[in-house]
Amino acid sequence: MKRKMAPVGISLLVSALLTGCAAQMADNTTGSLLGRPAATPPAQTQPVYSSVPAPQGPRLTISVMDLNVTSGLSPQEVSMLTDKLLNEFVNTKFYKVVERSKRDEILKEQGFQQSGACDQGACLVEAGQLLGVQKMVGGTIGKLGVMYVVELRIMDVKTGEIDQAFSRKYSGDVSNLLDAMREAAIVFSGGPAVPASQTVTPSQPVQPLKRKK
Repeated sequence: MKRKMAPVGISLLVSALLTGCAAQMADNTTGSLLGRPAATPPAQTQPVYSSVPAPQGPRLTISVMDLNVTSGLSPQEVSMLTDKLLNEFVNTKFYKVVERSKRDEILKEQGFQQSGACDQGACLVEAGQLLGVQKMVGGTIGKLGVMYVVELRIMDVKTGEIDQAFSRKYSGDVSNLLDAMREAAIVFSGGPAVPASQTVTPSQPVQPLKRKK
């Protein structure tokens, strides 16, 4: 004969299961309150520097021109995004990057007429020739409705051709564009890209569980 489980044993088993489920839910939503990072859904995955392949032969020299803004961003924000893009190229270790102040100094000495932003192909090639680099990066950033639109390109100075274009749209806070600068530098260095259809939305604050009285 099969032995029947005592009512007390069943109660303890059910209680343990319910406690485990409640603990998991609480950990996912209020983990930060307990001193641990709260669990987040696998939204957008940013590429990492280790995904960039090693350069074949000597590293090419690259320069990043100031990004051109169409609307929705202040000059200070655009300047910060330009610096972010330049620094991300440095972090990939795929190119030798001309420092921004050095770029301006050389172009001024060479009598380059276009100051600051330079996003057109002919302008990028001319600046690249004066700088003596192999690759040039430029582009535009603007706001269209509620979306931030990023259009960047990397050009070969010798051929005058566009090696690769980077086009993304983002929603939410302007700080999300920092991720775009990182992804662009990694993509232009031969690394993987996040699907272009994916957009960034502002993160939602974690709501603590309400305890039943």
